[in-house]
Amino acid sequence: FGYLFSTSILHIYFWQVVYAVGSAMMIPSFYSLFTKFIDKKKEAFEWGLNSTMLGFGVGITGAAGGIIYASFGYQTIFILVGVINIIAALLNFVVKEEVYQK
Repeated sequence: FGYLFSTSILHIYFWQVVYAVGSAMMIPSFYSLFTKFIDKKKEAFEWGLNSTMLGFGVGITGAAGGIIYASFGYQTIFILVGVINIIAALLNFVVKEEVYQK
């Protein structure tokens, strides 16, 4: 949502740094959880599937973002992505018990 209030390029750089720090914390945690739930003897297949689906997701959301920008502008994208990120963050509380089983 910070991009909505940016009025100079320095603001954009600031939000990119915030995004980078968040990604640096999220990616190792995701890989750790993904590895925890990988099926034995299917590691290569499941890691390959993860990479493939991630690539498809990046491509599809990039195309969707371009279409949304062309139709509605950047503000709509920033709001939509912000809402999706809040929902994704809240979903962590839903799956918490399954992920942190003893």
